[in-house]
Amino acid sequence: MDASAYAIEAELGATHWWFEGRRRILRAVLEGVERPDAPRIYDIGPGSGQNLSVWRAYGEVVAVDASPEAIRFCRSRYDGVMQGSLERLPLAADSAQWLVATDVLEHLRDDAAGAREFARVLKPGPRSLGVLTVPAFGWLWGVQDDVTHHFRRYTKRQFASLLRGAGLEIERLTYFNTWLLPPIALGRFLMRTTGMRPESENNLSAPGVNGLLNAIFSSEAAWLRRFDLPLGVSLLAIVRKPAS
Repeated sequence: MDASAYAIEAELGATHWWFEGRRRILRAVLEGVERPDAPRIYDIGPGSGQNLSVWRAYGEVVAVDASPEAIRFCRSRYDGVMQGSLERLPLAADSAQWLVATDVLEHLRDDAAGAREFARVLKPGPRSLGVLTVPAFGWLWGVQDDVTHHFRRYTKRQFASLLRGAGLEIERLTYFNTWLLPPIALGRFLMRTTGMRPESENNLSAPGVNGLLNAIFSSEAAWLRRFDLPLGVSLLAIVRKPAS
């Protein structure tokens, strides 16, 4: 990401509708899956650490990031910090009970290599857990994809193929941020056609609007506790590594 994007994310992340809604959805989905007991959780590519409160409810959390800017933001907040990237994790094979990569694969030129490295490090068996999210649909490309240096967005089929090709078993795969898909698609279309280029889409929110968007987005959490959604701005996968 651009250095300015880390600063904006760190400032807005605690209350911004996107980050708060995603945290609620992650918590809701995790309620319905088998989880390791008190594991060490490796948060790969955490940015400024906006999902830390989710993972810390389940265990000790270690940030793993290649960016010195991200490490600076995370050093005082996480239980541990490691320099590394999803293409080359500083962890032994089959060693991690819980790996997280939220909105990371789309930043990699070779996302297949990143998925294989995720699978290499994840410990085999049903008591280990992988959590990944990516942005959905190339036609939703917007300013935020540019400022955060994305290479792609995914369909559900593309994401599933990527994960299975790395040797991971998909326990759950769903779209999310569904209710707000139409206005987000319209907003990005208008920005493309008018040439509007905000420093970050995260800045495009007023206090009253932020609360409304938060309520709409967060309401998906109740649905996602039990059901998948057929479309959305993002994708969420729960994966395991089969025991060999």
